[in-house]
Amino acid sequence: MSVDPSTYARAYSRALYRSAVERQELPVVVEDMNALAAQWRESKELRIFCKQVHRGNTRSHEQWVDTLWGKTFSNSLLVLLRALAHRGQLELIPSILEHFHERYDRERHCAHVELTFAEPPTDAMVDQMRETILKDRGGTLQMQVTVNPELIAGFVVTLNDQRIDASMSGRLNRLRLGLQKPGV
Repeated sequence: MSVDPSTYARAYSRALYRSAVERQELPVVVEDMNALAAQWRESKELRIFCKQVHRGNTRSHEQWVDTLWGKTFSNSLLVLLRALAHRGQLELIPSILEHFHERYDRERHCAHVELTFAEPPTDAMVDQMRETILKDRGGTLQMQVTVNPELIAGFVVTLNDQRIDASMSGRLNRLRLGLQKPGV
């Protein structure tokens, strides 16, 4: 029976977060995690390297991490990266980053909001949506506003893992699905 890799990633991110809080390094570790996320996104070579199976002893694994990241990260993150290299689990980096940021945002009561409009919204519309969400949820928001003409009219709000579809294309789709169901 194999363990789901996301279980490991969640455990690693929880341990890193706990260590950063205990050592009072959370701001530094968050900054490091943001830098690591940027490196992961921007470097195809890094992604390929981390997904390969590496042979060697513990010392060679530590040397890979030191060669890749040197002294650019906090000791807490370097310890984690060395452990991942030693266990051949560097491919878990994106999942660890995701779980770490989710936990950090949850602790700060920060919600991720994506507003998608059928046509470019006015600043007043975006501000009204922000105020409505803040009034309902509190905390802080990380908002992203996009435009998708395929919505025809209206908007879609994605708040963390919840989706509210108030678009014309969404309504038409729900109507089409309703008509396909057999009558009761």
